[in-house]
Amino acid sequence: MLERFGSNRRAVAITALLVVALAAFVRLYNIDWAFSTNGIDEGIMLERAKMVELGFQPYGTLPLDQAPLAILLGGDLWGNVTLLRVFVATVSVVAVLACMESARRIKGNVAMLVTGALLALDFTLVRESRLFSLNSLSSSVLAVSILFFVLYLQKKSRLSLAAAGLLVGIATSVKLFGVLGFAGMALFMVIGMARERSSRRRVSADLTLLAVAAILPVVALMLYLGPSAMIQGMLFDQGHRAFEPVQKLGFLPYLGTNAAYAMPLIVFRRLWKGTPEIKFLLCLSVVIIAFMLVQPLMYYHHLVMLSPPLSILAGVFVVSLPQLRKERPERSVILSRSGKGTSIWGLSEVAMAAGLLISAGLIGYGLAAQGEPTQQVAAEKIAEITGPSDYVVSGDPLITAYANRPTPPSLINVAYSQYPDISTDEVENGIVDNGVKVVVLAYRLNSMSGLAEFLDSHGYTEVSRDFFGYGDGIAIYTFNRAIEPFSFFVRDDVVSSFGLPAAP
Repeated sequence: MLERFGSNRRAVAITALLVVALAAFVRLYNIDWAFSTNGIDEGIMLERAKMVELGFQPYGTLPLDQAPLAILLGGDLWGNVTLLRVFVATVSVVAVLACMESARRIKGNVAMLVTGALLALDFTLVRESRLFSLNSLSSSVLAVSILFFVLYLQKKSRLSLAAAGLLVGIATSVKLFGVLGFAGMALFMVIGMARERSSRRRVSADLTLLAVAAILPVVALMLYLGPSAMIQGMLFDQGHRAFEPVQKLGFLPYLGTNAAYAMPLIVFRRLWKGTPEIKFLLCLSVVIIAFMLVQPLMYYHHLVMLSPPLSILAGVFVVSLPQLRKERPERSVILSRSGKGTSIWGLSEVAMAAGLLISAGLIGYGLAAQGEPTQQVAAEKIAEITGPSDYVVSGDPLITAYANRPTPPSLINVAYSQYPDISTDEVENGIVDNGVKVVVLAYRLNSMSGLAEFLDSHGYTEVSRDFFGYGDGIAIYTFNRAIEPFSFFVRDDVVSSFGLPAAP
């Protein structure tokens, strides 16, 4: 039946179009209201993009502990929340198309459609693709690089290999995780050299080409921004973080909503006997998983890097199920009372369907239960009482981004995990030295002892919380740890000019 459907070009084309339309819809629908966040990360990146638009330079006048490319692009789009989210969502849809084409080239039309459906409704990827997320952007560029590497394997095209390397370099220039794409490709090629001595010279030359192409975007940015500053920001400012083993449990909700992704790993040995393209995807997946396990911090949103290779492998696995069932009919993991076995292949189909339903259900709930975020409501009030060049400081920088107001560069990142850490004195000095008009105590700023008292004694009044209003972000409260409560401190001259009500 699968073969007959896969050979029907019209049916395949219509289904593929519906899959892509679904992927676009769940990413773009009401994107101005996120149904989930990645903590305060998006707000930090949005504010950095805003400061680039105002002329600040990454690693120089603008402190930056990430790769710079997305922030530079964000500055070109004026740091606008909606525009940048639409940009990321659009690139994510391109990534879905690239993975679908990779699956088609490896295992045909049905594998393409399965891969597309899995990525279209991958809850982890969808929630990140609706944000200005470096993880989603880097993962999406990696997905396109996979397609070019598959083309290289199938056509022996060094032009495709160079394109794959260039895209890996771009992914790395968005977020350092992108280098895992190069590591996966290099591992596959080294294994190939070890197995086939006759091709060592050719593979060595190809590996060199891949490395040179991958490093070009990074070198170009280093020449523009300064190599030592960029290396410090991208690499060394990411260090000095305590290892958090509990965070590794983030794999469980990721696989719980994407159960299909686990099946290729379970039958790893069977798939390893397949084509070079499948071996490459397995190498890439193993490299990413290994890195996620050994790096100090691993957040749920980091795992989107796994979605492209695992979705393609899952599509290949589904198409391979009939053949695998014929080859190993005796495989059984559960015995019923009647004594008849339930094969691992049957269980895999149930697991994949369940994962798809769970993920689709979470996305559906998120879209249906969207409400105007509290950050956006408060931002509208802040925009009313401040000018375009007035500085605002917020523990949740998404508020400042929605208000389209600048933040003193040293106070954009007030997250718990950063190096070097920020002190209460630095926050206080930054507020006074820059004449900040509004300070929003949220998240970490709420936990800085004495900060509220400092503001009270330095010409700020805590304004009534009701004045700034409340949102109705129901889905956000379901999916995220609340960054609220918010406390709003406004400079006394602004309070007097607008007659703002003081907090009781």
